[in-house]
Amino acid sequence: MHKRMPQVCRQCPRVRSMDEAANCHASPARKMHIRRAVAMALGSMSPEIKRQKSLAIVRRLLAHPVFQSARTIMGYIAMETEVDLWTLFREAWMLGKTIALPRIVPPLDEPRITRVHDRRILPYQLTPAAVDAPSEHPGLQMDMLGIWEPKSNARPVPLAEVDLILVPCLAYDRRGVRMGKGGGFYDRLLASDGVRATTAGIAFSEQIFRRLPSCPHDHPVNMLFTDCGLTDFSSRSLPITQQDADAWPPNPQKRGTPT
Repeated sequence: MHKRMPQVCRQCPRVRSMDEAANCHASPARKMHIRRAVAMALGSMSPEIKRQKSLAIVRRLLAHPVFQSARTIMGYIAMETEVDLWTLFREAWMLGKTIALPRIVPPLDEPRITRVHDRRILPYQLTPAAVDAPSEHPGLQMDMLGIWEPKSNARPVPLAEVDLILVPCLAYDRRGVRMGKGGGFYDRLLASDGVRATTAGIAFSEQIFRRLPSCPHDHPVNMLFTDCGLTDFSSRSLPITQQDADAWPPNPQKRGTPT
């Protein structure tokens, strides 16, 4: 009989080197189960609840010293299932801070690059603009994946200048481990030379699990902001609140307006 090979993350270095692949717990089957659970939980949330939860997260960020002391912040433009940070960007501009957004390099329409994992995201400055939505900003364009990113004439921001990176997700767990959408863009970014920024995970409470499958190449975040609370993984000085504990794992039946 042939020995059954374990299901593992295809991008894990252990798999590529054939070194103890069984120790990598990032099973595609487990990831698919989590993706379905998150999609169901977020799909049942109304736009108004998402808006209120996003504002609750933005308020926590604005009040925290990690935001207040940061001069350059790398964020993202939210897709439908992600926390909306546009209000945070407008407040940051009013405080004189620099906002950077990720751009995929080389761009997706570059035909000579065929593998997603040969591309990276790098920060480019988004200039201040008094507009109410990303679609109204003259410095943004939509890429082939439907993601808003700075136009090609935007100023590249050196990674060493970034003080705070706000990291979106499909899911996070109580260790700060993140599950993305499979492209590995943020893992490659955070592994880059020159990164000295604090990393803060941004998620709805419905996206938080007790423990996610992970690989050695995964980069946990330093902090996690949700509509239910804040956890600081770097110092553990801010313990998980009871509200946060109730949110792990997500309970699709338990919904409400954040306070």
